[in-house]
Amino acid sequence: MILADPRDQETPAPTRGHGATDALSLRDATESDAAFVDGLTRLTMERYVRATWPAESDVERYFARNGFDRGATRLIRLGARDVGRVSLSLSNEGIYLENLHVLPEYQGCGIGSAVVDRVVRGAWLLARSVRLQCLRVNPALRLYLRHGFEEYDRTDTHHLLRLAVSPAAR
Repeated sequence: MILADPRDQETPAPTRGHGATDALSLRDATESDAAFVDGLTRLTMERYVRATWPAESDVERYFARNGFDRGATRLIRLGARDVGRVSLSLSNEGIYLENLHVLPEYQGCGIGSAVVDRVVRGAWLLARSVRLQCLRVNPALRLYLRHGFEEYDRTDTHHLLRLAVSPAAR
């Protein structure tokens, strides 16, 4: 798996009232996670999706495209609780960060940043670039820019971002 780094099975997560001993970990998704993942996607993205595409058919198309994919999804855990999801794919062009969603009550305490760090470390290990797209109205753009991603293109709806990884720069 792209995020599997045996030196980094658990990462202490910054806390904001969630318990100083909690650790961030990832687990493979199972079919029983579909409702959680799809609900999380809707909970975290609906306002941005509706601001981007007012037509209901476009909104539903977005959620169908970004729904649960067991093979690409890992659940983000804080202690014993599922608090988010990350979905990735690997191609000849590199790693594609498809989705990163964290429950609202756990946003802003470093979980997304810790997961992006893991993705970037995995990219270095594989000597692959990382690409993603972010809705233009989504404030998560700041997270990716802080981690060194650069905008290489823009559409009417998305920022297209990449983080180039060069083995020579290691």
